[in-house]
Amino acid sequence: MMGRGLFWRVYAASYDALWDTELTAIVARRVLEEAPGDLPVVEVGAGTGLITRELAAARRVIQACEPNAHMRAHLLAKGLKVDRVTSESIEDLRLPPGDYCVIAVNVLHLVADAPGCLERLLAITGPGGRVIAVVPTPQASVRSVARAQRVAGASTTRCLRFRAAHLLLGPLGMLAGLRPRCEALTPESLVDVVGGVQEIHLLGGVARVAAPARERGRKRPPL
Repeated sequence: MMGRGLFWRVYAASYDALWDTELTAIVARRVLEEAPGDLPVVEVGAGTGLITRELAAARRVIQACEPNAHMRAHLLAKGLKVDRVTSESIEDLRLPPGDYCVIAVNVLHLVADAPGCLERLLAITGPGGRVIAVVPTPQASVRSVARAQRVAGASTTRCLRFRAAHLLLGPLGMLAGLRPRCEALTPESLVDVVGGVQEIHLLGGVARVAAPARERGRKRPPL
């Protein structure tokens, strides 16, 4: 079985080349529209910092959390204006009492217990806080994401490279034990869909999580 460390080292090294696109920037800007200006921002699953970069340019980001060492190294190398970068996972995250805007972009479909992680995020935001979660749409696939990137302005060559890379990375991720799950949040929390492939959810207080969809033909989201 391929080691998880090797997979994430390869994926972290190629992540920006695959995902640093206008589509990602559009998602980040849309997230910012939902982030109250008076709340300190905490980002979980910050990855290599593509979303963090946009957030830090417009808001005070007091903490960016990324538990994977390979991803976190690329995040730190960007030298972004963030109060602190930590290795905390959602389960480990601890914040002083207060209200926060907690942002999780393309994280919940990669955790084993999405409902439990969502409850954890809601518990630490504070009574006046907010959780903004971005997840793949149920129909998202490598092909549809590449198409959305092309519509957003990426070159044809780059989109073809994206598809080719994921044809390799997808099976390698599965060999490493990664099983992306598309557990949809309830429609009540949905505020927007970007490019037909990214759902933006806004939550506060008690959130309800829908049961995973089981319909035939459901696509596996790209990593």
